[in-house]
Amino acid sequence: MAPASAHGLQLAQVQQGSGGVFDGQNHSIKNLYISASTEGQGLFGLATGAEIKNVTISSGSITSTAHSVGSIVGVGTVTIYNCHNYATITSSKKFTGGIIGYAGQNSFIENCHNEGNITGTSSGSSDFGVGGIGGAVSTDGIVHNCYNLGKITGSSSRVGGIVGSAENCLIDNCFSYGDVESKKNDYGGGLCAIAGDYSKTKVQNSYFYNSLGNVGQQPSMERPKFDFSDGTILSLLEEQSADTWIQMGSQYQTLINIKAPTSGTYTTTYETICQGESFVFNGKVLTEEGIYYSESCSCGGDTLVLSIKKSGTKEEATICQGESILFNGQYITEAGKYIAGPGDCSDDTLIVTLIPSGKKIEESICQGESYTFDDQVLTTSGIYIAGPGDCSDDTLVLTVNKPSEIGLNINIFEGESFEFGTEVLTEPGEYNTTIANGAENGCDSIITLNLRVKKKAAEIVPRAHMTPNGDGIDDVWIIENIDQFPEATIRIYNR
Repeated sequence: MAPASAHGLQLAQVQQGSGGVFDGQNHSIKNLYISASTEGQGLFGLATGAEIKNVTISSGSITSTAHSVGSIVGVGTVTIYNCHNYATITSSKKFTGGIIGYAGQNSFIENCHNEGNITGTSSGSSDFGVGGIGGAVSTDGIVHNCYNLGKITGSSSRVGGIVGSAENCLIDNCFSYGDVESKKNDYGGGLCAIAGDYSKTKVQNSYFYNSLGNVGQQPSMERPKFDFSDGTILSLLEEQSADTWIQMGSQYQTLINIKAPTSGTYTTTYETICQGESFVFNGKVLTEEGIYYSESCSCGGDTLVLSIKKSGTKEEATICQGESILFNGQYITEAGKYIAGPGDCSDDTLIVTLIPSGKKIEESICQGESYTFDDQVLTTSGIYIAGPGDCSDDTLVLTVNKPSEIGLNINIFEGESFEFGTEVLTEPGEYNTTIANGAENGCDSIITLNLRVKKKAAEIVPRAHMTPNGDGIDDVWIIENIDQFPEATIRIYNR
């Protein structure tokens, strides 16, 4: 026998057992310490054909360098009912479990849970099987209505939140909320690591959350954290086991019978605080949600179920005049503070700031002029923006108009003149003048004059008569200056 301490007394650990019933009557064993080097370590090292029920290991540690270690039973074909463990368990060999190390063929484990840290330290290929309830459960074994909140760590393979090595057994209506890690990343991380004939191992209506992200053999049964806090998992568990499960805090659910005290009158208080607030219980200032006991475990004393209501979101939004933002199913178009919720710290708050639209300016100037906008002196056409880069920006559309240009071609004869602006012109050439604001767009008009001065056309003077008698006088009819009219037509008529 290996000595163990409970309440300062020496408790004989049962190493051999066959048949019979052990009823702990909902008592708890505190400060259970076992350190051994032989196989089969626990409150009962070896139990075959026995029924063990209604006992809690509320504190202590069990350490072994041999295989098959659990808080209640080390190894055996047993029925274990309503047993719970808070002790730390460490083994350097295979089959390490929170309740039982190795459960033999046809074993039945029901309404049990583990909150202790369970660790298998050996990395040897044969040192597998670390689980929150059982290190290994053999053929036709059943694990029903059980859950794990402890951290489960295995340096070898087959590490599970409920069962490490599940050998053709059934895991039903269970959940694991503790972190589960297989150092080898080999068959571990979820509810169980399957061994033996995969097709004969069943995991049904069971769920897990693992913050380490290891899903192991049951990825479809992984659930997000909020499923455990909003009652989703509770409803799924109760479907198969009515009146057995209750919500305990916002993190997880638990079995009703875990709360049963050994004697006396105790109260269970449910409190909800806001994130960032605190609650005093049993002389302690609490800021995190969970289940708290006035005693060292859930086996007796007052119980506080503390829930933390998540603070609502606080957002600030800036919208432009004429725009809207969707909040709590409504489109907000006005500035103000908007609140959605039950009227406590979980309310969502939206503060809306409305930006007035900027001015839109259209201006025209003439070429050579300038326009000042946002401390800029502008001389070219374009769109200019002044502001922080949002709908409050002022916008200028500037158009620079060119002066109108008019061309004139004027002909005068020698001796004549032409008035152009303030000048009287008599000589040919190109002349320019500007008429201020003379264009339709309000800008100047620039007139260019091309002045041509022509000689006056000569008069056609025909001789009044001709005498073609050969005397040399007026023998030829002469039309003076006819050469200046090359297109002239001369008609001679006989009277």
